[in-house]
Amino acid sequence: MEQLIRANLHYLSQAESLLERMDDGRFATPAAGFYNSSVGGHLRHCIEHYLSFLAGMEDGRVDYDCRARDERVETRTGDAVERVREVKAAMKPVFGDLPEDVTEENMQARIRGVFLMSLSNKSGRLLLTTGNKSELAVGYCTMYGDMCGGLAVISDLPKMQVYALSRINRDKEIIPWDTIDKPPSAELRPDQKDQEKGC
Repeated sequence: MEQLIRANLHYLSQAESLLERMDDGRFATPAAGFYNSSVGGHLRHCIEHYLSFLAGMEDGRVDYDCRARDERVETRTGDAVERVREVKAAMKPVFGDLPEDVTEENMQARIRGVFLMSLSNKSGRLLLTTGNKSELAVGYCTMYGDMCGGLAVISDLPKMQVYALSRINRDKEIIPWDTIDKPPSAELRPDQKDQEKGC
């Protein structure tokens, strides 16, 4: 339970950081990637799930259908930030002051894994795993995270061969150059580099 609460607090902190950098127009505009919903629409449902859970903690009954719906959270970043901070403040006494660690980092990878596997199942398309031989050899991967998928196409290639392969079609820019040239990172925390793990 402690790990779950810690991971959710980390998620809420990320949402707060995103909201502080986003204007109301982008926040409320429907996008194809969100199935013609908006960032605000999805975030409102997330916040309402948290509030429903917190409201039902005392009697053990959580009823999402009876939640209070606040449309302002869907269209105004200021109101959304306020509600995110409200949820964080309500959850912290349950968890205490333990610092963030690899638990939150792994949760991010697993959330992405669930999302991508869901798209794969719904669309009937094959999800490819991203781990290479160097990472798998030292365990630099997340179970139910980047290990999700039906085919491991580069699992027999060491990381340096993956880089060499990515540069073959350099003139066509199939892979963005900044992705190839920047230091490799799982990007699960600020300034994280794969070299820290020897990969």
